[in-house]
This record gives sequence, structure tokens and C-alpha cells, in this order.
Amino acid sequence: MAASLCCILTAIMPTALSENYTPGHETCGRKHCFWETTMDISDEDAIWAMLLQPMTTVRGDSRSQTPIYEQPSEASAVIGEVTCVSQGVHVIEQLDSGWLRIECYSSSFKGSKTETYNQLVSGYIRADMLAERQVKTKYALVVDKPTQRLYIFHNGKLLNTLSVSTGLADEEHP
Repeated sequence: MAASLCCILTAIMPTALSENYTPGHETCGRKHCFWETTMDISDEDAIWAMLLQPMTTVRGDSRSQTPIYEQPSEASAVIGEVTCVSQGVHVIEQLDSGWLRIECYSSSFKGSKTETYNQLVSGYIRADMLAERQVKTKYALVVDKPTQRLYIFHNGKLLNTLSVSTGLADEEHP
């Protein structure tokens, strides 16, 4: 199922788009990869090219999470969690064993055994758990949580910027 709108949520990035932040630490060599693109909202061409790229997500219900393992084995320690369907992962390496080395921002919740919410983690997930999702190419949204801004793109150009409220962080819901 293709997404009806390309939308990227910088919910767990520690800095704002205006600070030229790069989301990931690893490289995979994919041109215009979200994880390797400098988040400079003033560079419309780079942001648009990145927004048009397929997003790799975990299969499953959007209300569930999948563990990220320290080693390519379900017997190894869980070092983070990724939300299914709605959260992208950066595939770094494919192993012959059917496992992938990935990086993503852990989305574990309060009370989880893994206390890595909001932290960039690099670990392993089974390859059969992932799906690549295509995006539509007319409109795209970028939500920058640190600045509480919504950037609306239309056909590759920044159409408008709006103030938004993405929720009030507290100790239970960082």
C-alpha cells in the first residue's frame, strides 16, 4: 500500500532542521537517503529529493513495536525498539543469515525493558520484518518537533510554514 502523502516527522531528532543536522551516523550509499541528508530546510532541492525516496519500515500494526537486537539473533540483548509501519529504519548491511544491520531512533516507551527512547541505536532485525514503502510525489510534510514547525511542500517547493503543537512532553511521554 503506497502512502498517500510523504511525511517525515523529526520527532526524535535532537536538533532542529535549521541547524543542518544529519539524522544518521552510518552510510549506505543510497542517493538522497533520509539518514544521510543534511536537514537544511532552506535547501528545497535536497529536502524534496530526500522526501521522494522510498522509506523502509517494519511490517506490523502501527500500534506495535519490534525489538532491535544487539547481535543477529533473537537470543541476544534487545537494545531498542522500532514502531511498526510508521517509523523508518536505515538499512546499513545485509547479512547472509537473513538479518540486517540497521540504525534508527529507538521508540521504546516508559516502562519498557529497553530505556533507549529517543536514542539513535544500531543493531539487528530480521530481513523478513522489513518492507519498502513508496510515496506519492505531489505534496510532502515535514514536522520539526524541536521548533514546532510544519513545512508544507508542493511539487518540490516549500509552499508554507506553520506553527504546530505536537504535544507537551513530560516524564511519562518524552
